[in-house]
Amino acid sequence: MEYQLVEHLPARTSQEATAVTGWPLSCGAKSILFKTPERFVLCVVRGTSRADYRKLRQILSVRKIRLATAEEVLSVMGVAVGACYPFPQLVGLQGYVDYQLRDCSQISFSPGTATHHIRMSYRDYLGIADVSEADLTIDG
Repeated sequence: MEYQLVEHLPARTSQEATAVTGWPLSCGAKSILFKTPERFVLCVVRGTSRADYRKLRQILSVRKIRLATAEEVLSVMGVAVGACYPFPQLVGLQGYVDYQLRDCSQISFSPGTATHHIRMSYRDYLGIADVSEADLTIDG
């Protein structure tokens, strides 16, 4: 498996990461931690997309879902908001990745810090991440 690790100035958002890495925002894999009444769930979407709460509620069979707070992100994932990594199995979470990312031959994502990004093939990512592909976004 091939990947590229890039060190850069601190970036808290997908837009900031794109500015410092030069990689396309549309193939940035943005990891978002959500909270349902019973559990946390990690969703990975394109950097240009927004998660669709209606779709998430349907996929998870729940009535309520919200973004995790900064404190919850730190407690569950051990990182600050903006540095979530796309590997839910590392912290025992259920995970989903938006199917639109399959249009990208290469994706980039935070490995858990605001000062690094990894770029790898989407196919390789799917081979090591315990995620299910689904339609997660408003524009999906």
